[in-house]
Amino acid sequence: MTEMKSGVITQKIVDVSKQRRNLLLLDRDGTLNYDKGHTYKVEDLRVIEKNVKQLANLIDQETAVYCITNQSGIGRGFYTYEQAMIFNLALADQLRLFDIHVEKFIMCPHTMEAQCVCRKPKTLMIELAIKETRIKNSHCTFIGNTYTDQQASAAMNVSYLDVNSEKFHINVLRRKNELNVDN
Repeated sequence: MTEMKSGVITQKIVDVSKQRRNLLLLDRDGTLNYDKGHTYKVEDLRVIEKNVKQLANLIDQETAVYCITNQSGIGRGFYTYEQAMIFNLALADQLRLFDIHVEKFIMCPHTMEAQCVCRKPKTLMIELAIKETRIKNSHCTFIGNTYTDQQASAAMNVSYLDVNSEKFHINVLRRKNELNVDN
């Protein structure tokens, strides 16, 4: 199911009605899959296994998993939102092999020049995920690979982990412990 909210494209992958305690927000290109620059072709999909294996450590039955991603290639006319959604479905299938079940993709299709309200580092995509899941910001973790990802999470007071950090593995374990201890 696809829906547009304030210009944001949402793509529901799994329908979960159970209230969860934690929210894992994942950037897409460069975090979950190798970024070829406006990556949208399924034949170009390559999961970054070292990242995905670490992310699986943060997920349990109490964790909602959303992917939030800037996809300016749509706004630039490089590919359609339908093509992006086909790629997302293929990515979701690959992630399930690692026991990561993405519930929803939230995409900003705009270019930087469009000055929209949703493109990271702006926070609309994070806000929508938090509002929909009704999970406290302190129980949200955003995994990304860019400064704009970090800025968006800081603006929302959400914990941020960078997959490019030398301490990513240690930071994942630290965050897992924080979430297990925090009430």
